[in-house]
Amino acid sequence: MPAKGPGPESQFASWRVSQLAPAIEYPLEVMEEIRAFACDELLRLSHGGDDVGGVLFGTRRDDLICIVTWRPMASDHTQGQGLRLSSGDRMNLAVQLEMARRNRDLKDLRPVGWFVSHVRGEVSLSPSDLEIYHSFFPEAWQVALVICPKGDGRAQAGFFGREPGNKVLADASYQCFDLEPPRSAAMAATAAAASPPQFLPRPMPDNHVEASGPASPPPEIPQAPYWPPSFGIEEKLPTRERWIWAIPIVLALGIAAFMLHQQHTSPGAAIALRALSEAQTVQLAWDANSRPVRDSGHAEIQIEDGGSSSLVSLTADQLHAGKIFYLPQSNDLGFVMTVYPANGEPIQDFTRLIAPTPASPAQPTRQIPAGPPEEQAIEQQVRQLREALGKERARADELQNLVRILENRLGIPYEAPRPGPPRSSAR
Repeated sequence: MPAKGPGPESQFASWRVSQLAPAIEYPLEVMEEIRAFACDELLRLSHGGDDVGGVLFGTRRDDLICIVTWRPMASDHTQGQGLRLSSGDRMNLAVQLEMARRNRDLKDLRPVGWFVSHVRGEVSLSPSDLEIYHSFFPEAWQVALVICPKGDGRAQAGFFGREPGNKVLADASYQCFDLEPPRSAAMAATAAAASPPQFLPRPMPDNHVEASGPASPPPEIPQAPYWPPSFGIEEKLPTRERWIWAIPIVLALGIAAFMLHQQHTSPGAAIALRALSEAQTVQLAWDANSRPVRDSGHAEIQIEDGGSSSLVSLTADQLHAGKIFYLPQSNDLGFVMTVYPANGEPIQDFTRLIAPTPASPAQPTRQIPAGPPEEQAIEQQVRQLREALGKERARADELQNLVRILENRLGIPYEAPRPGPPRSSAR
């Protein structure tokens, strides 16, 4: 895991060349974490032996860049060998850089560059590395670090930067340095046994008197050189840099919202066709405020009324009114509405209404006198057959409408059913 930052007793190293203006300072423990991450054989095995990368966070002054911590860079490794970012990887990296400003551990830091491992290459920047460097770390002072694992945990590394005029020497680093894993406990014990340990003199109390001779001065312990870190943020983030990361975030959110809208909005829900029975008429209504309806100049409604079929064309005024009225001829009605937007494919919706057939006042119901028991049994059978026939017709009409909807979705042209023989009315 990346460290939150160097501890108070961390040792620092510095990298400086005459060709680049700012010096680079980093804690040894942070560089050790990056080396372990780049040389992790299990990690490379899970990625198919491909390279890995990460973002370097720290502080920056005019003449010094201090690396404080790092975060890994996600990649699906689907673009071939090397660290080649897919469109999804680029979106994730843009989000990572933007969200780093809101991270409590990184709030006082900023992206000072990035690093990449080259399992098969040398300490150099490949064309894909340069493309990532210029796209996501475009500031003139931001740096790149290349680490090449050499086996047994060892690695060779080198920094890259921009010379005046935005020139980048990508073939090789100006100054490479070696990274080695820390010695294990067994190796440390072996080394301690080979050379006798050195002990510091124990301080004497104030009232102690030496037995003979003057006290010899304590031996000098050589101190490892270190450069004190500088963690202060001495400049505000420029407006241009803030907008660089805000633009891909806004685009990513817009694309996600559009795809979510397209996924959850079906054509039927866009029209919301419905049929309501009112006295002796049927009101057919739809959503006049939906985008397909507002963007269309005409529409068609195919009506299945019992055994008859008809097609009604709607003008722009009728379509935008949101409803029409229909006088039914039977109690089983089916409606298929097709809207033709100015841009895009036609959109359909289907609804069905089964309601009691309205009785006409001009045709009063004829009373059939009751006959003998045999005739009553026959009449009862006739009624049962009529009910069964009505259910079969309703089921056939429903299947026919379903076939028509599937044909429309598959792009199969609709063929009107051939008129069959007239249905004989039962007594």
